[in-house]
Amino acid sequence: MYNMMYNLFYKKFIIFLFMISIIKIGGTSLKATQIQGFIFTKQDRLRIQLSRFNKFQVLGKDECCTLINKWKQENIIDKEYRILLDKGIRQLCDKNIFPLYINRINSQYIIINLVSHDNVNIINILDNKKNTWSIDKAIMEYHIFLVENNYNPNYYELKTTSMKHFLNMFILNLLSEEENKLIFFRKNDYIKFLEKDTEIKNRE
Repeated sequence: MYNMMYNLFYKKFIIFLFMISIIKIGGTSLKATQIQGFIFTKQDRLRIQLSRFNKFQVLGKDECCTLINKWKQENIIDKEYRILLDKGIRQLCDKNIFPLYINRINSQYIIINLVSHDNVNIINILDNKKNTWSIDKAIMEYHIFLVENNYNPNYYELKTTSMKHFLNMFILNLLSEEENKLIFFRKNDYIKFLEKDTEIKNRE
């Protein structure tokens, strides 16, 4: 009798331990899944930061393609322009690409960004053909925003047929590391900004 009760108790105890192990493993798996769900990429972080900056409009890729197709329909006779827009749509297929829409009066542009590590490469700028104002000021504001938020903007991969865009990007690429540090410090550490600015002025 005693042996029977012992065996019964032993079996129940083993089953109990087995159930606990399943719960633990399941809990760990669930926790890992939850953690994975909350991991943000650098692209996600940049999107969130830009969404708080009301000068630019962060577009989803589907919205962006809808807008580009609208521009294509408005210029259905201009084959060369539509080919340029199609290239932009193909670039959007890369998972590390995200578009940024500048929507100002007579000045509508889609900036196509490639994000890698802390670098933001502007690889294309698509224009609404009806534009009558240039993008100069908006691009400078975007450059300053990126530097202030500790990103490294560059424009070496920019594919554009617009000489004006090319020259704008060329000038921004010529900004020295020191000048970009001043932009960063001015927003994030004003004392360092003053120290650096004084140092540069004393050198001149």
